[in-house]
Amino acid sequence: MIINTIGDITGFAQTAKVLHDKMPKGEFWGVGDLIDRGPDSKGVLDFFIDNGYKSVMGNHEHMMLFEKIKNDPGVHPLLYRAGFMGDWDKNGGRATMNSFGIYNFEDFNPAKLAKYFNFIETMPLRHEVDGLILTHAPVNDAKAKDIFNRKVIDGDYFLLGRSVLWNRLPPVKIPGKFQVYGHNSSKSILWHTDKYPKGVYLGDSLEVPEGAWAVCIDTWGHGALSGLSIDTSLLEDPRKAIIVFQKEIEYV
Repeated sequence: MIINTIGDITGFAQTAKVLHDKMPKGEFWGVGDLIDRGPDSKGVLDFFIDNGYKSVMGNHEHMMLFEKIKNDPGVHPLLYRAGFMGDWDKNGGRATMNSFGIYNFEDFNPAKLAKYFNFIETMPLRHEVDGLILTHAPVNDAKAKDIFNRKVIDGDYFLLGRSVLWNRLPPVKIPGKFQVYGHNSSKSILWHTDKYPKGVYLGDSLEVPEGAWAVCIDTWGHGALSGLSIDTSLLEDPRKAIIVFQKEIEYV
């Protein structure tokens, strides 16, 4: 199976579309943080929804979702600071609202954005196929189950930071799995290998290093979006299974 995946898009719809078009045919997945900061978060969501593409949930989608579910039973009321100058607003949520033509927080009404919230609420926290595992933040504890369970996370402020929505610690090697994640704001693609388990940058090289078992493709800080085309049937040798793509960000 061919899985094409793209790092944190953060509202750069045009760049994401160009990068997508460079890839071969296959399933298309995001690793979360489709929204916020960039100029066209609505366009990114429309691109995924209208084409039937999928994404795991990122912390930015989770912050947006909190503005809808913050008063629901089972949701920790202090999971995030809500509203104007709250956590979502301070982390780029205002750019997302603006992309929907909303310029004041008091005018933000989740009921009027049902199409988009329906998509966000159905985002899984991980996607596994063959030898591949996709998450937003890296899996740091392979034995923990609640880190993948959004309903549990919604009610547990302390679990949130360890979950695959927010974890900032390096990934652990999971036998039989190649891990792809975003979130950690790499200056370029960050590879985890047998020699460098905490990660190594290879500059502008798009080659897969020897002994790779995980990779972070959140390259927003590098001024580019990165993507992978992965043949899951070949993942026993990631150098044969993975093709790396990159596109400089267009600020439109």
